[in-house]
Formats: sequence, C-alpha cells, structure tokens
Amino acid sequence: MLSCRSLAFRFDDQSPWILNDLDLTLPPGEFCTILGHNGCGKSSLCRLLSGIYLPSAGSVELDGLSVAELVETGTLSTLVHLVLHDPHWQIIGDSVSQDIELGLRNVGLSGQSLMDRVDWSLSLLDIDGYRDRSVHSLSGGELQLVRLAGAIAVQPRFLILDEALEMIDGARRRRILGTLGDLTKKLQMSVLLTTHDVEDIALADRVLWLQSGRIAMDEPCDIALHSLANAVPQPFDIPGVASLAVRLRGAGKPVSLTLDVEQLVDDICRLNCET
Repeated sequence: MLSCRSLAFRFDDQSPWILNDLDLTLPPGEFCTILGHNGCGKSSLCRLLSGIYLPSAGSVELDGLSVAELVETGTLSTLVHLVLHDPHWQIIGDSVSQDIELGLRNVGLSGQSLMDRVDWSLSLLDIDGYRDRSVHSLSGGELQLVRLAGAIAVQPRFLILDEALEMIDGARRRRILGTLGDLTKKLQMSVLLTTHDVEDIALADRVLWLQSGRIAMDEPCDIALHSLANAVPQPFDIPGVASLAVRLRGAGKPVSLTLDVEQLVDDICRLNCET
C-alpha cells in the first residue's frame, strides 16, 4: 500500500506551500484518477509518491517503509513507476524496442523474458508496428504511447501517470483507459492518473479532486461525477452525456451516471420499453 500522512511540500522556506496536510492511501489493484487544474499540486504529488521529491513535512510510505529509504536502496524503481507529461524527458533509447528494453534491463530483466515483456507491452497498447521506428520520428502522442508501454512492461505495483495521456487522441485514449483498468484487475497493479479532463475518470474506481494543494473530494466515480455536475460554479467542463444523465436522474429516471454515450442510450431505450 502506498500512502501519504500529513504530507506537505514546498521547494524552500521562502516558497508557498504546494501541498499541505494531505492524506492519501492507494491500495493494490485500484484505478484512481486525480482531477485538478494547473498549479493545484498534481505533479508535485506524483513526484513525491515516486521518490523524486522529498516531503517538507509528513511522510510517504510503501508498505510501512519510507519511500526515501527505498530510493536509497535502489528498490523503489521496480515498485513505483512514474510517467511524466512530456515523454521527451524519459526516452533513453534510439528505437522504440531499444527504449523499452533499456528500461527492463534497469530492473534486472534479460534474455527471452525481456523480449517477451517487450512484445507483450507493445501488443497490449496496439503499437507493435512502432517496434523498429526511431524515437526521433515519433509525434508527441506516439512518444507518450512508447513511454506508457515501457512503464507497463516493468509491471510495477504502482503506475503513476502525470497527465501522461494528454497528447493521445480521444478514441485511442479511451481504449488505453480500458487497458489500464484491466491491468488493475489482472495484475493487481494500482494506477494513479492525474488529469484536468473529466472524460478521463470514466473507468476509474475512485476520483479525487485536488484543489490548492488539498483533497477537496474523494469519491467513487459515479458519486464524483454527480457532485461535479451539480457544483455551482462547475469546476471542470462536464461532458454533455454526463450532464444529461444527471438531469434525467434528477427527474426521477433510473439511468446510469455515466460518461459512456452508448450506456446512456441503452438506459433510455430500456426505460422507453418499460413505459
């Protein structure tokens, strides 16, 4: 279990607090999404959870052990893997396959096990065709896919994605969210995704809203969606399908609180058939 207790962070004694008195627990096998606008502390929290930053106060622990200690012993990288918003900062190979291979060698894999893991991660994200391409020929969205494949290949216990899907187009992004949800169930991998796009919470088990360095909401996806859609003023752009679902439920119609258009259409058709 990855956890923060009374976590606070700022860069120095003269800087404002970025995070303040934050408590958070990430259990195994959970898909958690953190919503927040730029400057709310999402990226700092991701770096604290992955040991890049150290707390100014409070603690970050993995199974009761300090993340800072795990960094010093070199064991954290196999347990917690962070994918940053800008993939250029983490690309280390010349070709796609080489980049993923180097990441796996860093955590001790070799031989056929390594090659099988590369094949599996590329296939999982449907980017087998990228294998021999130069990373320098890829677009930003394609590079994000490569970095995600490299992170998934490691099979960490905790995969932290700091707005790491932002450059990927909508349809493929939705498929990847589904894949991440499957990984939490099949591998008991925990996924933490930060975003400012409400559509990204669709398949999350849990949604947090980070506001000014504090957790303003921590709810299951359907309850979070209802709260956000009814908030005045609305803190985020709410997709039309979610707004319609909330209005229908407010009118007494038993439809799902969903971001899935097909699901809502099915619910409406079912209601029409029952009347």
